[in-house]
Amino acid sequence: MNTSINIEFIIVIILVIIIIVSFVFLLFRIFVQRIIREKNQQYELEIQHQADLLEQSVKVQESERERIAIMLHDDIGNKLNVLSVWLNNPNALEQ
Repeated sequence: MNTSINIEFIIVIILVIIIIVSFVFLLFRIFVQRIIREKNQQYELEIQHQADLLEQSVKVQESERERIAIMLHDDIGNKLNVLSVWLNNPNALEQ
C-alpha cells in the first residue's frame, strides 16, 4: 500500500510539472509573438517614416527646381527684352 501511494504521488507530481512547464512554454511563446508583432509594427512605421521623408524631399527638390527655373526664365526674359529694345532703338545704345 505504501508503494502504491508513492507511485500515485510521483505520477501526480509529474503531471503537475508537465502542466507547469506547458503553461510556462505557452506564456513564453505568447511573449515572443508579442515582441515579434511589436518589432514588425516598429519596422513598418520606420519604413513609412522613411517613405514620407523621401516624398517630402522630392517635393522640396521639385519646388526648388521650379523656383530656379522661374527665376532663370524671368531673368533671361528681362535681358532679352532689354536686348530687343537696344536692337530696335539704335538711339538707346548711344545713351
